Amino acid sequence: MRRRIGWLLGAAAAVGLARAISRLDAVRVDGESMAPTLRPGELLAVGPVRAGEPHEGQIVVARAGAREVVKRVVPPRHPIDPGMVWLEGDNPDRSTDSRTTGPVSRDAVVGIVRARYWPPRRARLF
Repeated sequence: MRRRIGWLLGAAAAVGLARAISRLDAVRVDGESMAPTLRPGELLAVGPVRAGEPHEGQIVVARAGAREVVKRVVPPRHPIDPGMVWLEGDNPDRSTDSRTTGPVSRDAVVGIVRARYWPPRRARLF
C-alpha cells in the first residue's frame, strides 16, 4: 500500500511540474538596461501574470510598441492611474523606461520573470 501511495504522489508531483513548466515562456535578455541583475544573452523563464500582479519589485516582460522589454516594477515618481505601472531598468544610464516614456498600462505586462536558467552558474528564482 505504501508503495502505491508513493507512486501516486510522485506521479501527481510530475504532472504538477509539467503543467507549471508548460505555462512558462523563454525570453532572452537583449541589452544592458537590467544590468547587473540581468545580463545580455541570459535566458529567463517567464510565467503568466497572476491575480494581484505585477507588484513592486517584480521583473516583468511588457509590450512596448512592436517589441517586448524586460523591466522592474517600481513605485511611481508621481501619482498614476491604478490601471498603470511604472517600469524602470536597473541600469538607468542604459535604459529607456517610464522615466522617459511614462507609465505603462497593466494590460501591456505580458508576463512575470520567474527564473533565470541560463547560464547555469547564474541560475536563480525571482
